[in-house]
Amino acid sequence: MNWSSFIPDVIVTLIGSGLAVTVAVATFFHQQRDKNRQLVRNLADDLASRRALEIIAPQEDIDGHDREHCRQSIKKAEVGLARIRDQIAPNSGLRDELQEMVLACVDYRDRAECDP
Repeated sequence: MNWSSFIPDVIVTLIGSGLAVTVAVATFFHQQRDKNRQLVRNLADDLASRRALEIIAPQEDIDGHDREHCRQSIKKAEVGLARIRDQIAPNSGLRDELQEMVLACVDYRDRAECDP
């Protein structure tokens, strides 16, 4: 057996393994970033369709259905925000922003219960 090429073979193997790990890690983070972007785009589309989040002139609602629809819309937005927040990587600043939005929904619902 010829051991003269052992050290160069080990070095080449380590370099190849290092490159493979580097590519795998870079691919993972790239896919994670793309996934986060798509999740946020979908969330933005969903929130844009919520009537409760539009600026409208207040109206008298005799039977209270409009208020209840707004509360349900905010509750659905809160659930959607929480679901997306849980799918975002824990170390992302986006997760903190989504948490603040969830808390704003909770605050809105609390205030609406006290003073409809």
